[in-house]
Amino acid sequence: MRQTAEFAGVKISFGEQAYALNPSLSGTTLPQRREIRDVLYKLTAEEVERLLHRTEYPPEKLSPEDLNCDYEKATSDMMKYRWADKELSEMKLFRLIEKPEFTDDQHSRLPPDVRAKLGDPSGCYQIVLTPLGSNVKSVLVTELSRAFSASSPRVLEERDLREKNKPSEYRPPKKN
Repeated sequence: MRQTAEFAGVKISFGEQAYALNPSLSGTTLPQRREIRDVLYKLTAEEVERLLHRTEYPPEKLSPEDLNCDYEKATSDMMKYRWADKELSEMKLFRLIEKPEFTDDQHSRLPPDVRAKLGDPSGCYQIVLTPLGSNVKSVLVTELSRAFSASSPRVLEERDLREKNKPSEYRPPKKN
């Protein structure tokens, strides 16, 4: 099975290198790594975005500001993200916790112009990242960081300077 994939010109490794670079993944077993890799290949852009923006708070630490709500007249983007949340829940990356007790509160918190545009909230939920979701997110963050650090202008400039100068004469540029 493939060990790498390229997304928008960024090559991401799902092999052993991804786990060696990230200490939080060092305890994962081979079956867990296969599961992570399989999930990574299934993710859509919206799902990656939702996953990367999700904080890793335990449910008891979440506040009403962490709510996601469905609305009678939800925008297409709102519906797209709700669909992504459901898909991530089905992949066992998110746990969606329905919060009906906050629906009325959310209604009263909306400014009148927003309420007129979106309608009433029909239900609210909180998202909790699962252990699998945390591991998948860790692989994505590790590989994206590695890809950006390998091709950032500063890194490329330093590499060019090293190649032009003898190793004993090389001095990294001073940071401003």
